Amino acid sequence: MKKINDLAKLVFDRVDSDKSGYIDAKEHSTLFKNISAELGMGNPSKEESAAETFKNLDTDGSGKIDLNGFKSLVREIIKLQFK
Repeated sequence: MKKINDLAKLVFDRVDSDKSGYIDAKEHSTLFKNISAELGMGNPSKEESAAETFKNLDTDGSGKIDLNGFKSLVREIIKLQFK
């Protein structure tokens, strides 16, 4: 689990392009598109899927995802990859 958390922190720091300590919707959308392309996921409504995923991770409605929320996303991606 520590390796996953370390990986999540590394990616989080790269995705957080404005270095605010949070990932906003725009940063998340860019990440979502890159992951979708990398995993060979199709192109159907990526913007809608990214927005829906962001909404699910933005549990407090602040318009931002913190590191803990991002770790949840990374764990889900890893689960999907190894399904």
